[in-house]
Amino acid sequence: MLVEVDIEHLDKLIKPIESLGYIMMNQTASRISFNKGYTINGYSENVFHLHLRKLGDKDELYFRDYLNKHLDEAKVYQDLKIELSKRYKHDRDQYTLEKAEFVKKMTEKGKIEHKLFILKKIANALNIQDLKWHLGASCMLYLRGHIESFNDIDLFISDKDIFKAKSILDQMGKLKDFIKSNDYATKHFYEYIIDDVDIDLISGFKIRSSHQIFDLSDIDDQVYDTYNLEDTTIYLDDLKTWLKYYQIMERTDKVNLIKAILKSKED
Repeated sequence: MLVEVDIEHLDKLIKPIESLGYIMMNQTASRISFNKGYTINGYSENVFHLHLRKLGDKDELYFRDYLNKHLDEAKVYQDLKIELSKRYKHDRDQYTLEKAEFVKKMTEKGKIEHKLFILKKIANALNIQDLKWHLGASCMLYLRGHIESFNDIDLFISDKDIFKAKSILDQMGKLKDFIKSNDYATKHFYEYIIDDVDIDLISGFKIRSSHQIFDLSDIDDQVYDTYNLEDTTIYLDDLKTWLKYYQIMERTDKVNLIKAILKSKED
């Protein structure tokens, strides 16, 4: 069982949960785990695990959902658990440790699938309205097959369509409080949380660097590559464009990555 609560309530819930017969097994600043049914004589007829977490901390659900969709991976996990249960029959800690890497890998895959599901949902809504938009930054690199994961989703919208796009996202998720950054002078920037996924909605993109402002806002006449995400068209920004952006932002890791990609294509 996984229970999410406001983080300030975590400590307050320890005694009430322990009064129900649960034993606190582990505690960190943002997580507490409880077990019920473990005795000095072994397991009771029913054994329970209760994970108390801060809001949004629910990695296990991504793991569960991914294995439910990918039965081949679930079979691998089943076989791994059977093997480890025999090897560490009396050492639960080592049993848990040995399967941790597999769990982490599947969890990350589940998170990526969830983010792409949200991207598809947004893209469908933007495309139905025939808005001018494209995907940039790490998610764009991921869909092109150049990196293994990404954090948020960066959507760049034509200035004439920004408020239509904002209206669409207003209905899908929660608009976060704006925090001004000295690194940018962007005309319109909105950050959303949609089903636990960070979405940046951007129009009039401008970067401050070396006491200059680089105006990168003209997207209307650009041509973009397309990516088919389960029959949904995703418009991808150009690699050379993002090489320029990352050079201005002095993101050496991304600059080196894209340079290597472009060089390999030339070769």
